[in-house]
Amino acid sequence: LGQPGAKKSAGAAISSSAIHHFPPQRDTSRTRGVTPVHTLPTAMSRCADCGADHAGSAEHPFVYVNEAAIADNFRDAITMQPFFNPVDLPCGHTFSRASLFAHLENNPTCPLDRSAVSKEAIRPTARALTQYLDTLLVKCPYACAAAAAGVPREQLSSHLLDCENVLVSCINNGCTEADLRRQDLPTHQRKCPFQRIECPEAASGCCRQIMRKDVEHHLGECQFRILTCTKGCGASIRRSRLDDHIATTCDRTVVKCPFAGCEMHMPRVDIAAHNDVCPRSPQECLTCGLIVLRCDTAAHLCIKTLRHELIAERAAHKAEADAHKADTDALTARIQSLEVAHRADLARLRAELGSELRAEFQSAVDKMRQDLLRDLNKAMPGPHLPNGVPKGAQMPRAAPKGFFSHF
Repeated sequence: LGQPGAKKSAGAAISSSAIHHFPPQRDTSRTRGVTPVHTLPTAMSRCADCGADHAGSAEHPFVYVNEAAIADNFRDAITMQPFFNPVDLPCGHTFSRASLFAHLENNPTCPLDRSAVSKEAIRPTARALTQYLDTLLVKCPYACAAAAAGVPREQLSSHLLDCENVLVSCINNGCTEADLRRQDLPTHQRKCPFQRIECPEAASGCCRQIMRKDVEHHLGECQFRILTCTKGCGASIRRSRLDDHIATTCDRTVVKCPFAGCEMHMPRVDIAAHNDVCPRSPQECLTCGLIVLRCDTAAHLCIKTLRHELIAERAAHKAEADAHKADTDALTARIQSLEVAHRADLARLRAELGSELRAEFQSAVDKMRQDLLRDLNKAMPGPHLPNGVPKGAQMPRAAPKGFFSHF
């Protein structure tokens, strides 16, 4: 078919009605539930039809299982490869579509007979020829075990969608790993540092999706990570609640005594015991009910206590006064009785001694008068009064009248 005159010999085997339209193009984007190979990041830009690395307009370099058995009549005269999407020229020659259009870009003539060729005059070849060529067995360009015996050429693009040996790049953004076999991609992704995974603290409520390489950094600031209290109390708590735990409930946190004026600092667990002895803690007076500081309890002048003490003191004073009054009354009665007895004794003595004293006293007075007169006469010779008393001398008088009435 690629040589002059070959078209005529092949016309009997190929229906002439099949050359008047292009065959439907194969849909190389079908996925069958799998991402097409040409949509995956690959180490190289490879063709979706043949899996080879070639320019988009070049012929597909299929590797046929038994290429030597393919007749020259089924080969493109430009590339010497079996036809792929063959088309016919008005001159009767057949070529692969891609190689012919690449030739016509520079030389609009038939490559064999140099006759002028117009792109509008090119027609697809017979469908029977195309179907035959598509059944030729080709090798997988990645030498996978599943296609070791070869696959029909038309099925190679579908095979490449599932081929485990297709070289792809890691699909994770930022990862530079290339030339990975598709079958190794899941294994790589399970350890790829750029794979986005759930935070290890997802069970605690963290919803962040982070790269595997950033897990340690994220855990260093994840607010849902369960941490042990840094103060040593042993509590396990979220990082987001740790500061509040330390500030409000942690037993090991050193805090200041809550009472004004006390400057002591101690672990929160010791606050309750300290409050029972803190001198600045307020206490209620059990007697009067007033609130006073513990340090002022001894100096607190309780009103009720003072009132009770005053009442007791008044009662003691009253009892003492009553005792004094009783003693005074007893002494008064005793004095009165003694006075009565004294008066009785005095009256009796007067009656007994009155006459005797009166006589003795009068006798003493008379004797003293006589002695005095004698002494005066001796001391003052001269004129004398008729009673013998010197003139100018004062003589004692007799006892006053009634003097002895007092005895």
